[in-house]
Amino acid sequence: MNESTSTQERTSHGKRRIIIGVSALLVAVLAAGGAVAVYRHSASAQLAEEREACARSSETLRVARNTYDTLHDQDAAEAVKITDKQVADGDTVTVLAAAYKEKTPDLAACNVSGVDQLREVMGRIEQNAAWYDTHTADLSKAVDAVNESHDAKTLKDAKDALSK
Repeated sequence: MNESTSTQERTSHGKRRIIIGVSALLVAVLAAGGAVAVYRHSASAQLAEEREACARSSETLRVARNTYDTLHDQDAAEAVKITDKQVADGDTVTVLAAAYKEKTPDLAACNVSGVDQLREVMGRIEQNAAWYDTHTADLSKAVDAVNESHDAKTLKDAKDALSK
């Protein structure tokens, strides 16, 4: 009977070890699955945040571009028609012509997939917005300079005509 009890104990210990091993393996598989789910959720949340940030940057760019386009297509388009003979300082016309002919940056949009690509596009969008802000200010100064020089020349010509 001792031998059969000893065999039963060994079988019982073997079953326990198998159950413990299988349980440990199941816990490891479940933990790995949970980690993957958490990672995917985190990556998805990060992607959503980057898309939102890119949309905000795009809106800033849109406003900057509209401001530039309005100035370029209206006031600057009128001022660029003024010739150097119609102004007191001909250099103002040259500066305006150069600013008016500046090539605008290529378009960048948030229609990419992946956080890294969104960050890259956002960098370009922010650079473009800065370009529009800078060039709007430069173009505005050039337009003002031409208009002031034109007014000065008109005033001088009127005074000269009256003094004759």
